[in-house]
Amino acid sequence: MSRQLVKFKKILIWILLIESMLILSTRLGAFLHEVVGHGALAMLLGGDFKSFRLTLFAGGEAEFSGQLGQAATIAIQLGGILVNLLSGLIALWLAQRRGLSFSVRLFSLLVAGVSILSQLQYLALGAYYRFGDPACLAGCHPLILFLAWTGGLIALAGFSFLIMSLFFRFQEASFPTDHPAKRAFTTFFILGIPVIIYAALYHCSTTPLGSTAAIRQARLWAESEAKKIKIEAVSPKEIEKIREKIRKRLEPRPLLPWIIAIYALTTLAALLKTAGSKPTAGGYPRLPQGRSTLAKENGQPPDEEPQDQTICPIKEVARDHFPPLPSSSLLLPLPWLIASCLALALIALWW
Repeated sequence: MSRQLVKFKKILIWILLIESMLILSTRLGAFLHEVVGHGALAMLLGGDFKSFRLTLFAGGEAEFSGQLGQAATIAIQLGGILVNLLSGLIALWLAQRRGLSFSVRLFSLLVAGVSILSQLQYLALGAYYRFGDPACLAGCHPLILFLAWTGGLIALAGFSFLIMSLFFRFQEASFPTDHPAKRAFTTFFILGIPVIIYAALYHCSTTPLGSTAAIRQARLWAESEAKKIKIEAVSPKEIEKIREKIRKRLEPRPLLPWIIAIYALTTLAALLKTAGSKPTAGGYPRLPQGRSTLAKENGQPPDEEPQDQTICPIKEVARDHFPPLPSSSLLLPLPWLIASCLALALIALWW
């Protein structure tokens, strides 16, 4: 089998794995957000958790009621974001644990990326446009809203860089190269294509996106405020000018382009950082150590010269830290594909 065919099979396996894991991680994140973050916390604070609903490729909604104070209501509204951030941090820790299988660590990394990045983006957009769960902060001091969306953007940049750096190092274990352009080309196939497919499925589901829904809500609010103005003996052109001024004053400037720029710049920085370390066939080599330590790992007395294959333990350590694709068999992603299909079928039939 030619090298090109082997590489094509590896890329196809990565695409199938990431696509199925992306579906599972987003559905798991939505379930934790609605059931644990909103529903369970509402019951814990004395409220009634009535129902919840999940969409196929977007978020969901939870319904709760009860005699709740302002602090409890804010805690329940922000509980979904906090639960997702906590679960994402746990998954990020698991993704860096040695001894776990390739699939488990890759899934943990995707769960971390989906949970942390999506919720920080949701926090920033919701606080900026006063939409969704973060809109509960609108009744607080304006400084809290400002800190919420600015802090969300700063944290988004930091975690985006960290997660993409880990992904590139994970990728290097299966596709080692010291050329940034080749690395970016491979990333487009194994990560970009699954994201594009998921975005297409999301678009076909006609579920409103949180970011665009927040922008649309802000525009509707500006329009409603403009319609409240009643001016007599004024021409239609002047009325339209007044409405446009109000719309510009009430509608915040677009925040989504800044978020896209953050993702692009942090991904580029992570790509260049990864290019600064030359990979081996099994990933990234560790820092050089003394002869006694290396000899001890080779099972030799400290005073003996290391054997010729001493580079192999270094590669094995690198593989253990960032494991490569364990098999080129197309059966590897099959369990994850079945699990993702079952999850979508359960959501479609039950909710």
